[in-house]
Amino acid sequence: MNKKTAVLCANLSSLVYRNFDDKLSKRLNKIFPYVMYFDKSGTQAIVAHDKERIVIIFRGTQPTQMADVSADLKTWPKRSEEVQGLVHTGFASALDYVWKDLEPFVDECVKLHDIKQVIFTGHSLGGALAVVAAARSKYVGEVYTFGQPRVGNRKYSKQVKSKVYRFVNNNDIVPRIPPPLVFRHQGTKYQIVDDRIVIPTSNWKAFWLSMEVRIKRIFKLSYFRSLVGDHDINAYHKILKSIKF
Repeated sequence: MNKKTAVLCANLSSLVYRNFDDKLSKRLNKIFPYVMYFDKSGTQAIVAHDKERIVIIFRGTQPTQMADVSADLKTWPKRSEEVQGLVHTGFASALDYVWKDLEPFVDECVKLHDIKQVIFTGHSLGGALAVVAAARSKYVGEVYTFGQPRVGNRKYSKQVKSKVYRFVNNNDIVPRIPPPLVFRHQGTKYQIVDDRIVIPTSNWKAFWLSMEVRIKRIFKLSYFRSLVGDHDINAYHKILKSIKF
């Protein structure tokens, strides 16, 4: 995991929520010379690249977009078409809308520029889409997600070949859903606890870190507010820029 890449991905995961217009293009072109937008049936993504790396950024849930809400609510598992195991129906279906256009574009860019580094990223629903995209993709790269919900069962999670770096900000509630009856998280979890980042090395450590955050929020009388407030992608970006890890 690279801090500069993590901060960059948090920034891109924030920018993808903006309108796909000239103003956003100018903003992105300060980072990457080549940018392409994908927007179909409620699933939005940006592919940005230079001659060394390509980043596929997925937009997260927008409460005013029924397609996003529908994707989040289709929580039943289905057999994965890309790897063994079960995957969240709503997330897989949402990716289907853009994948047939996005995949060949990424292929063309990688071949044309001989790109070596492929990165998938996103916040919330966008993080879930980034994981499913990495599972489907022929490229083994890196995945940086922020406030990502659970995506697949244990077998599915173990077969995502790309390295997954999953950031959870304090008391963010979204990484706790759907319930862990079927679905599991994958990759390495980076738990933000106030002004530090801790890498949980076991389920028990992850549990106690989560309890530490919740107890602090309860004593500060901000527990329920923080469930949503800690999910803000701008909060992720600001914290990751400011702390050492």
